[in-house]
Amino acid sequence: MTEDALRLSGIRLQKRERTYIISGGQTARLPARCRVEGDWSNAAFFLCMGALSPAGVTVTGLASDSSQGDRAVLDVLRRFGADVRETQDAVTVRRGALHGVTIDAAPIPDLIPVLSVVAALRTARRRSSTPPACGSRSLTGSRARPPCCARSARRWRCTTAA
Repeated sequence: MTEDALRLSGIRLQKRERTYIISGGQTARLPARCRVEGDWSNAAFFLCMGALSPAGVTVTGLASDSSQGDRAVLDVLRRFGADVRETQDAVTVRRGALHGVTIDAAPIPDLIPVLSVVAALRTARRRSSTPPACGSRSLTGSRARPPCCARSARRWRCTTAA
């Protein structure tokens, strides 16, 4: 966004890897009216909230062709299994069949906190249809029941042998 604003105001710049070169003697001249696109970093909080909600969340004012790196939140949410829909002027995210993902967060460090929330809460609503295995072997090799087995049996309405 900063590069786009500089170019819009007539500033010439060069970018080489992680270095910017801006020649001196330039004067910034922004147009009398200009439109500032929505901030994907801030929108990510609402979009991630949508990924955890069956009703979903719609955010408007985001540029689909944005140069902002945090636009990648949509790709990550899709990989999580969220239902992501984009139109010309809005993005809607709803809960899908969420599952864990592995990402390289180096290019998107601002998204780590909010994506961590999605990762943590995606398992909170998950239900297994298979009861936990009781009578598993302990580290000593005996077939003792783990201490949680009785609670698990009640929860899953299992019968346990004495």
